[in-house]
Amino acid sequence: MAAPKKMEIANTENTNNESTQKTVREIALEDQVAKLTSLVEDLLEKNKKIETSHEEIKTETKKVNSLFESVEDKLDIDPREYIRVISLTNGGLNLTGTTSTIRFNDFGSSKTITFEDVRAIVDNHTKFAHEGAFLIQSEKAVKALYLDDVYQKFVSRETIDNIISLDIDEIVDTLNSVSPTLKENIIERIVVGIAANDSRFQDRYKIDSIGKLIKQDLYELAKVKNSV
Repeated sequence: MAAPKKMEIANTENTNNESTQKTVREIALEDQVAKLTSLVEDLLEKNKKIETSHEEIKTETKKVNSLFESVEDKLDIDPREYIRVISLTNGGLNLTGTTSTIRFNDFGSSKTITFEDVRAIVDNHTKFAHEGAFLIQSEKAVKALYLDDVYQKFVSRETIDNIISLDIDEIVDTLNSVSPTLKENIIERIVVGIAANDSRFQDRYKIDSIGKLIKQDLYELAKVKNSV
């Protein structure tokens, strides 16, 4: 009768061991669940911050696009602030401001006028403003008047004056990238240089190459200019 009692004790010990092992597994599982829960909470918190950031950006965009906010105020431009404007047009150029007409006598001549007048000129001469008949020499004013995109196709007076000194490839690239009005004014400056027998315009290869690009004989155009 003693043997069965030992067997019962052994079975009890096995049951206790299994119970202990199950508890350890449960603890490990709970630990994993806790870590996963913490990870999910972190992700949710980060996602909430991203959503908040997006909402802030939307709010700022609405402020920027508000119909009741003036660009001049945003960029700190006083309507009475003076801005230099330079003509890139060969010959005279008349631009209408708020109350008067501003006269530029020739290519390269400049005037210092108020931002209020500059804004009126851009409104009154949209094509000239968008194609580079004149150049507003203030980055702040250009941005305030929403002209920064079109100004990417503009070149400076100095570039136009010295364009013939560039390699022919650079000259062609410039003529192909600028606005039609600027291209026309650049060509006319070259023709003026040829007509005046300026030594910088004596490279026949360059002149012929430019003529082929625009499908016109620049020497003939120079003769016509001299005969006027």
